[in-house]
Amino acid sequence: MNKSLEFDELEQVYELIADAIDCAGQESEVLFLSKLCITLAHRVGDLQLVEDAIHIASDGQCTAHKAAPCPGNEKRGGTP
Repeated sequence: MNKSLEFDELEQVYELIADAIDCAGQESEVLFLSKLCITLAHRVGDLQLVEDAIHIASDGQCTAHKAAPCPGNEKRGGTP
């Protein structure tokens, strides 16, 4: 499963996510995004692709399973 979306499809995804965030409201935005990420990761079914996506989305600042914790992770009790 390594199909990429076309640019116009990515624009549609952006709009769908933006609308869903608006519907969730500011107080539930983080929870919604977390649930969306977990759902998509489950559907992708490839841990390496998920790790790569996290690395890309964090602009390379957060990498899974590295020695140093991600910035801000300390306050959530995250592990390195």
